[in-house]
Amino acid sequence: MLALASFASGAGAAPSLPLRTLVDVPLDGTTRRFEAQSLDASSGLLYIADSAAGRVVVFDTKRNRVVKFIRDLPSAHGVLAVPQLHRLYVSEPGSSEIAVVDETTSEVVARVPGGRSPDAMAWDPVRQKLYVSDVIGQAETVIDTKHNRRVAMIPLDGEVGDSQFARGENLVYVNVKTKPELVAIDPVLDVVVARYPLVGCSDNVGLIVDDVNRLAYVACSGNARLVTFDLRSHRQREVQATGPDPVSLGWDARGSVLYVACERGAVSMFLLMQGRLRKAAEGVLAEDTRSIGVDGTTHRLYAALPDVAGKSVIRVMVSTVSARQVPRMGRVPRV
Repeated sequence: MLALASFASGAGAAPSLPLRTLVDVPLDGTTRRFEAQSLDASSGLLYIADSAAGRVVVFDTKRNRVVKFIRDLPSAHGVLAVPQLHRLYVSEPGSSEIAVVDETTSEVVARVPGGRSPDAMAWDPVRQKLYVSDVIGQAETVIDTKHNRRVAMIPLDGEVGDSQFARGENLVYVNVKTKPELVAIDPVLDVVVARYPLVGCSDNVGLIVDDVNRLAYVACSGNARLVTFDLRSHRQREVQATGPDPVSLGWDARGSVLYVACERGAVSMFLLMQGRLRKAAEGVLAEDTRSIGVDGTTHRLYAALPDVAGKSVIRVMVSTVSARQVPRMGRVPRV
């Protein structure tokens, strides 16, 4: 059975995570620095930014193999696949651009100004606009994807973290790290319509929206906390501890499992039960693991590990626990 585990940095062997490794798929050559991931659920292709090599790795999750590399992306950092357009968007802070990639040909078909230091991106499927977090520029860049051109710059008065589009609210939410605040943007007018202070949170970087339960989860890197924010009431529900330096989030909607990936390799797992998150486990996956790709259909996870016995690999895992296995609040099955 899966006991509630705690992570203590430097305190001997970390408790094992309820993740079963299916395969380690080797990449070419030496260790790399992997950043964001994005899964195109329609094609089964997972895109992973390999910033050290100036490329994006394309991994076929149906066949568990690397199928190609998209090159000519010198400072690839954020990635976002948009199946509706058959496009992949790659943020390049080095050139202050967003590279537009044709998913069919893997060719860069356009480059659009993305602000001073573009990073995370959010997609509004209704108006077909891309929202880009400009970290240093302290703004949100808005790109018209029909014409591949910048149409707005929304000042946010602070360094920016992740962005997410919330279907239920028809709003774009953005982390402003130096406040810290969760900011709501109206994608029709491209203006800030609300600012919500995040109490007990420092350096809010990671953000993901749970559209089914109308919740936003915020990773606070500065003080190792996870904030649950209710999008209906616009209030915080709870603040919980994570591993050190949480930077990105992965959400398994069917299993109701939230994964928090930390800068130094820890992963925290939370189960959503009766509208509340309950920590299920925490432990070290591998050093320098900055993101986890989640397939909500298969419950499989994908982590790009830069150094496994001197080589980089893509590790394919499956969770052995989900919230649906829990009969009632307060009881977490052991494995």
